[in-house]
Amino acid sequence: VIVNERAGRAADLFFEKLSECSPDMRELIGDHVETVKKQTMTALAVIVGNLEDEDQFVSTLDELGESLKVYNVSDEHFVDFADALTFTLEKVLVTSFTDEVRAAWTAFYSVVASLMLEA
Repeated sequence: VIVNERAGRAADLFFEKLSECSPDMRELIGDHVETVKKQTMTALAVIVGNLEDEDQFVSTLDELGESLKVYNVSDEHFVDFADALTFTLEKVLVTSFTDEVRAAWTAFYSVVASLMLEA
């Protein structure tokens, strides 16, 4: 909920860090940064929102994974994405981003990335 309330700031922080971690990802995004920011925040909200519906959760990740193939997103990009996401959550959640929350997000992202890469 906290991240959702701060989605604009989170998107900015995330893409700044992603560009730093992965300059080639920035090139893939090109002039579509604002669109991709919105798509990314929406995708994260949909993924988290579907956690209790396994079929929809997996289906959403399959669709997202398929759509990224067009952009030649690599395994390394997923690592960079994870780093940028963790950085963003830490900055946005501040004291709420405990070791337990970090571990939960890391485990969650591992599942998400695995399913998307399998698509």
